Amino acid sequence: MKMIAHVIGFSVAFLGVLGLPFEKTVKIHRFVNCPQHRNSPMLVDGTQFTQNRRVYYIGTRIIVKRDIQPNVKLVLQFERCKSKESLDSCEPYQDVTIKDICRLAGEKSKPWTGFVNNMEPALNCPYKKGVYTCKNATIDGGALSVLPISGWFWKVNILLLESEANTSNPAMCIYAEGEIVNV
Repeated sequence: MKMIAHVIGFSVAFLGVLGLPFEKTVKIHRFVNCPQHRNSPMLVDGTQFTQNRRVYYIGTRIIVKRDIQPNVKLVLQFERCKSKESLDSCEPYQDVTIKDICRLAGEKSKPWTGFVNNMEPALNCPYKKGVYTCKNATIDGGALSVLPISGWFWKVNILLLESEANTSNPAMCIYAEGEIVNV
């Protein structure tokens, strides 16, 4: 299975270098604080995305209202829909949990590295009370295009949870909508 993933990844990268019209990226339609969690201790403010082919330039502020406990985990709750116009067709798809988001966020050469490295002041774990700003940070939107998620419109709740907190009381909740599109 791992070998197949490497072959697919290499093939996608090789065809992308050739400039074939098969290049795809994620298109972000919405990225906002979850309406039901507007009083969470961490919020995004003024988030703006500018897309240039597969790369997104991001500007945002992250407001941390209090120190956040260590051992933060990330939960992604995916719903898939037939299309943006058919939101009544949405169904729960899969939840993904990442237990040590602090370790993962600090890894180099990842699609989010440009974003993490661009935060002022640095947003290190454990997260401390303050306002963190990011201007013209980059995220590679093409990194998600190799996943088997094309052909659907996606709604995602992005939850940051402290220690043993449950999803009804997140430290941060972001609601996002998007899809994979041709560049």
